[in-house]
Amino acid sequence: MTRIFRNGVFLFLLLSFVSAKVQAQADFVFADASKPDSFAIPFQIRDSLIRVTARVNGKQADFVLDNGCPYLVINSRYWQTAIQKDSSVRARGIGGEVIAGAVLIDSFNWQGLQKYRFKAIAADLPHLGDSICGLMGFDVYKDYRVSFNYKDSIIVFKKPVLNSAVADSGALPVIIPFVLSGHLPVVKGSIEGQTVVMGIDCAATPNLIAAKWLSKIKGITPMGTTLLRGGGAPVLVTWGSIKQFFIEGVLYPGMNFTFDDKSLSEINRGSNIAIDGLLGIPFFKQYKTVIDFPNKRIEVYDK
Repeated sequence: MTRIFRNGVFLFLLLSFVSAKVQAQADFVFADASKPDSFAIPFQIRDSLIRVTARVNGKQADFVLDNGCPYLVINSRYWQTAIQKDSSVRARGIGGEVIAGAVLIDSFNWQGLQKYRFKAIAADLPHLGDSICGLMGFDVYKDYRVSFNYKDSIIVFKKPVLNSAVADSGALPVIIPFVLSGHLPVVKGSIEGQTVVMGIDCAATPNLIAAKWLSKIKGITPMGTTLLRGGGAPVLVTWGSIKQFFIEGVLYPGMNFTFDDKSLSEINRGSNIAIDGLLGIPFFKQYKTVIDFPNKRIEVYDK
C-alpha cells in the first residue's frame, strides 16, 4: 500500500493516560456493564481529537475516545458535583502526577452500552477545558472490534468471534498482530530498516517517538519545537515529519512525530513492555484501520 501525504493543520495536543497508575476497585471497571453485540457512532474531530457522545445521568455529554486511557475518566473541571477523595485512585499522565478522585454516577448510556449506579474515576484534565465530560478509555470497549472510518466519520464497535478472520470489505486487509502492554496495543514498525516498538493510542496527536531517533533517522523534515500536553504539566518537545514509516510492509509516509524521552519514561513506568513511541491520529488517518482487541490484531485496508 502507498499513500500520498497531504499537509494539513494539526494541533500538538497529546492526551494520554497510557502510564496511568490507577489501583482500581470493581466500581471503576465495565465488566458488569450491559454491552450490545454491535453499535455504530458518529464522531467529530475537534482539536485533532476524536469526540464521541454518551448520556451521563440522562444528559448528553462529550468524551474524547482514548484507548491510551485504561478506564472511563471524568473531567473534574466538567463535573458539577463533589469529587470524592479515594485512596485507591492514583494517576499519572505524560507530564507527571494528576490530581484524581472519584465521582458517583447514576447512569451511563453509550449507544446501548449501559452501566448504572457506579463509581467512576475523576481527574483534573485542564487541557480539555470545562466542556468535555472526560475520556472514553480502553476498559469500556475492550470486548469489541473497533473500526475507524475517517472518510464517513463513523466508528463501528462489534463483538468478534475469537480466533476468527473478519473482513470489513471485499478487499483483504493487511493483518498486524499486537501484544497488550497493560491496556496499550504494541506493534513493531520500521524506520530506515531499524526496528521500533510502538504503542497504538487513538488520542495521540501527533505521534510520539524517543528523542534518540533524531540522530538515527536521515529522513526527518521539517523540525521545530512545540508543547506536548497531556495529564500533568506541558512538556516542550522537538517535532518533525518522518519520510517513511513501515508496519508489516504497509507504508505510512510523512507522518508527524514529536521527539521526547521524558514523556516515554512516564509511559513506560511500570509497563511490562518498553516502547519507543506512540502511533496516534496520523496513523489512523492514512488508511481505514480496525483494532480487534479480543483477537489482538489490527486490520489495515487500502480502500
